[in-house]
Amino acid sequence: MPVCALTGDVGPFVKAHLIPSALSSPSPKGHPLYQVGNGSRPTKRWTSWYDDSLVTASGEKILADLDDWLIRFLRRERLVWSGWERGERRLPQTLFDAGPDEYWRGVRILECEEPETLGRAVLSIIWRTCASKLRDMAEVKIKNSVARRIRSMVLGKTPYEFDYIPITFIQITTKGQIHNHTPIRMRRPLQEGKPQSAEILRYYFDGLVIHAFPYKKRFSPQEFGGLMLNASGKIGVIGVSYETSFQREILDDAVTLSMVRYPNAKPFRG
Repeated sequence: MPVCALTGDVGPFVKAHLIPSALSSPSPKGHPLYQVGNGSRPTKRWTSWYDDSLVTASGEKILADLDDWLIRFLRRERLVWSGWERGERRLPQTLFDAGPDEYWRGVRILECEEPETLGRAVLSIIWRTCASKLRDMAEVKIKNSVARRIRSMVLGKTPYEFDYIPITFIQITTKGQIHNHTPIRMRRPLQEGKPQSAEILRYYFDGLVIHAFPYKKRFSPQEFGGLMLNASGKIGVIGVSYETSFQREILDDAVTLSMVRYPNAKPFRG
């Protein structure tokens, strides 16, 4: 019998979404998503990525409960586009401290009453994407020792440690093209204008970017200028417009390359 990679329970595998399905849905409903990347032919998808050989029902229940909590929090705080008011295309500038230029639109400070739950929910996404053997998740891998520790924190067997894998948030403050994007591994500066950088896992869904740092020594909140998720529950979220975001750049590059190679593919016709 299969063994659940999360709980260790024995039983049949069930489908597990690697990115919460409510944060990676087509718009409008009933229409397909088209996946592009690495210059490949666009492929039609009706749902985001899921793995049907990762967890049993006991593991999926834990992941689903964390996903439900995360979705409610992100929508309530308007951190994702699906939490915005109908017809809203831009968040009001009053939510953010003024930024020095058009790229750094500013920072908003949120209060989270359950920062450990937020951290565990994000770690659960990191764990399942890194544990999955899907080809689309091949870029995001971590050491087995790190994966075991994350798994223990997700299950609540080990106390959550905010400085073990620091997490930061970047919000896209103007609504752009609805799309999905696989997690990627890249480098980013620790603070704007300073030379120190670190390798990260970068996750995107529904207008929110999450950076996680599983590859280096522990960081302190001061190294991130107060933007790291921490026990106080005060979260500094960077705001950047879609028009000037890195997310738009990588999406445009992926689409352009696919268009050049497959100009007659359905998404590019008409």
